[in-house]
Amino acid sequence: MKKTEFKDHLEVLIKIISLLTVLSAIFTTGQIKYITIGISIVIISPKFIEYLIKKYKFRKEKSTNKIILESSKHINKIYALAKANEKNLKKNFDLNEAKKVEKRYKKIIKDCKKNQKDYSLEIPKLVGTFEDIRKAVKNIDFAKNMEITNYLIDEIMDLQRILAQLNMYDMRKKFGKYIIKYANTISKKAIGYIDFIGWTEILLGNNNEGKKAIDEAIILIDARLYELKETKNDEYFELIFLKARALRHLGTTFYTYKTFKEKVYTYLEDAKKILNETSPIGVELIKYCNDKPKFESKRQTLLNGIENNIELYKYEQYRRFFKNDPNRLREILNNLNKDIENDKTDENHRKLKLLSLRTQVLIELKRHNCLTESEKETFSYDIDKDLDSMANILNKNIYFDDAMETFVSNRVETIYDDVKNIMNKQN
Repeated sequence: MKKTEFKDHLEVLIKIISLLTVLSAIFTTGQIKYITIGISIVIISPKFIEYLIKKYKFRKEKSTNKIILESSKHINKIYALAKANEKNLKKNFDLNEAKKVEKRYKKIIKDCKKNQKDYSLEIPKLVGTFEDIRKAVKNIDFAKNMEITNYLIDEIMDLQRILAQLNMYDMRKKFGKYIIKYANTISKKAIGYIDFIGWTEILLGNNNEGKKAIDEAIILIDARLYELKETKNDEYFELIFLKARALRHLGTTFYTYKTFKEKVYTYLEDAKKILNETSPIGVELIKYCNDKPKFESKRQTLLNGIENNIELYKYEQYRRFFKNDPNRLREILNNLNKDIENDKTDENHRKLKLLSLRTQVLIELKRHNCLTESEKETFSYDIDKDLDSMANILNKNIYFDDAMETFVSNRVETIYDDVKNIMNKQN
């Protein structure tokens, strides 16, 4: 027996409403008659029906992903806490002062581009950061508000990948706006633009919005780098990493456009230059990282990711324009074999990309009958081996949902306790 669907019930309901509308028109008079007809028209309109079906589907989907839903509810509690803190914060926080810096940077960039100058040499001393805004502090409550805000921003930034895994893209953007508005360093503001808004928009296919947000971050980063050019401290080099990541994000958009845009490749090349010895800033960075293993590991991981994206770009270029030129595949395969062999990181998502791309390239080479003799002999083995490696990574992730809900729940509880302790702390 066929199961009755929600839409079937809806059709019956619409027929009943239509009948009642006709009867109402016949047996009622005056205002009641027109009100009844008006309400009925709204209810039976296609848009309203579509809304009901979507609402029902959404609820049905949520019920099949209960664990993920519970995790999302916990995340919502963090946002509610941030907004509650913001209500009191707004009483003394001078947003206009915070906005003046960004407006001034935009004007400098615009003027320098117009005159074809190197804008990085034109940016004046940075003002309007929290050190200046603190002049507006009028009481101790505001100081506690700021302490809570800075704490929440740090916690939110630690959860950015969790938000993506939970498909909470709207929440990522909301948190991004919160970080941009209240963060007390340029680095944190830049992360709000780059990851929480820019990369989220790109993941959703809104490339123009994503690029706009990331461009805002690059303006702020360049301004702060100029200010720190004499000291060149940890913050200076952290900003260089951020700029490289911003450019990598822009360079990863090639596969999201219907029309292939070759310009995005330059972003990947620029990001790579920042991290290696082919640019003055890259030389500075390498020299700095030599004495700091943690930074060197970060540099190498980011550089590997950029090189991986370059290979993905080349394959996409082949797929769209050069499907009859297998020589391009040979170059990609050689680079992939080297990358996979030298990859010592624990980044499973990167390994998945590399292995997946290598299987695609091998299959394409076989289709063109361009495998070497040794590749022909080991083809099935190589493909199976890569697929098994991918399966091992993916199989580990199927148990993450339960752990995710527990982790997020405990993290939220800790955050609330920490905020309570800040509020109860003696001045």
